[in-house]
Amino acid sequence: MASFGLGGASNFLDRSTGQMGRQWHVPVPSAMPKPWNRVSRSCVNHHQCKPSRLGVESLVDICTRIAIQNIDRLDQAHLQDLPIRLVGRIWRDVKSLETPSLETWKLFATRITKDQEMEHYICPLLMNYSASTPKTQPLAAYIVPLISNTFDFLTHLTITGQAYGRTCELLQLVQLKNLAVLEIIDLENHDECVFPQLTDSVLREWSTTPNPFPLLRILRIWGNDHTTRHSLRYIQAFPCLVLYDVAGRKRDWIGKGEESVWESTKKTWTKYLEDNIRRHFHLAETGGVYDRQKPKAHAGTDTTIPQIRPIPSRRDDKKKHRGLKEFEDSHNRRDVFVGWRSLEQLGYSSHYGLSEFPSNEGLWGFLMYCYIGKLLSDQDLQTQGLEIGERALDLGAFILPPRPMVNLVLGETSSDLPRPMGEERPWDEYDHNRVLSIGKNFETQLTFVRRRHHEGKCEASASAFISSETAKRPLDTSNISHIPLKKRRDVTSLLASFN
Repeated sequence: MASFGLGGASNFLDRSTGQMGRQWHVPVPSAMPKPWNRVSRSCVNHHQCKPSRLGVESLVDICTRIAIQNIDRLDQAHLQDLPIRLVGRIWRDVKSLETPSLETWKLFATRITKDQEMEHYICPLLMNYSASTPKTQPLAAYIVPLISNTFDFLTHLTITGQAYGRTCELLQLVQLKNLAVLEIIDLENHDECVFPQLTDSVLREWSTTPNPFPLLRILRIWGNDHTTRHSLRYIQAFPCLVLYDVAGRKRDWIGKGEESVWESTKKTWTKYLEDNIRRHFHLAETGGVYDRQKPKAHAGTDTTIPQIRPIPSRRDDKKKHRGLKEFEDSHNRRDVFVGWRSLEQLGYSSHYGLSEFPSNEGLWGFLMYCYIGKLLSDQDLQTQGLEIGERALDLGAFILPPRPMVNLVLGETSSDLPRPMGEERPWDEYDHNRVLSIGKNFETQLTFVRRRHHEGKCEASASAFISSETAKRPLDTSNISHIPLKKRRDVTSLLASFN
């Protein structure tokens, strides 16, 4: 067979049959691009990249440079025999050149945080890794890299935006034994595509799984036609769950549910997230070295919890939202913008790159998880078999999680997030983050807090294997004595009562 021609196409002659034809050589398309958990991002802080050294490189420098160039090919076996200082040096150079991929982060986070001698390498990026990616594959493709059955790291998963898929995919989330924070944010009316609905039925199926979500403390479900008040009976099966934040239609949350375990409030919290960062969050401070023996003082003595209030965007007509008193504080009304702007107000230093700091989505869940851990002294995690030891870093009102935390925002892309502070744009021109400005999307928003954590834990063990038929049966309240209701308390006092 002979072929001839120009360009991508060519003519061929089959000498055995005398037939002629035309052929094209087209490469087989890959099933999917590079896996999301192996994608790194270039560092926007180019001034942090180290200049090339003068003179001849040493053998260590050459090996380090080659290792960094092939960082995605390294595994735990490559690092286990390296000296501690060399591992720290590679990590320091990697994070200065780029935001590493999730797999690279897991490689160094699990090694550094477990070694007492490497504590001075702990930094914001190491303790809270954030990534956002559009959902183009089944949910299982994103869940598997987030699983750590040995609890080497914790997972904060946010499903929002255009994370379209089937509801049955959510049943796979129960594989995440290391899930610490779960947020389902459904803000849009989907005409053609379907957003997976986290309904009472899904929670019921989760509750029937042996030991479901042993480390889950925070569950946020914001979406119309998702969960209802009946879901309170199912979330008792989650032993560490403390905070259950919901938003949706009023009709779904009318009446009383498991009031003996959960207490709700329509008032959103009175303190703002950036205020708590200034007071408690030392990851945003310069220096990068944590000394457990010298806790830093805080401005103020009160202990508050981090909060994001859903309020309308500046572009929206505020008159339409005057009736939504559950979402606004008329006495102290101001927008909450979390991210680079907040860090700039804290006195940003070039000691850390922009990629060093937690993203605006992950910061709320990260701080809230730390705060609850402070109130409970992480006893809930110890009860589930997680070894705490002396590795917890005390930040005053907060204690860093006993393990590093990874936050994945599924359904959003980098274009949907706030711009870095390096771009000078007027405040009003910033597109509001759909995760934060949601006051116009829902009729009501409630926050449920477990009254007493140990009581909820006992009831969770009894209801963990409840059958679906029994779960549907209405509760018999004929023999329950009516106890006078206590005065409404804010969420801060409720969480503080865990001490």
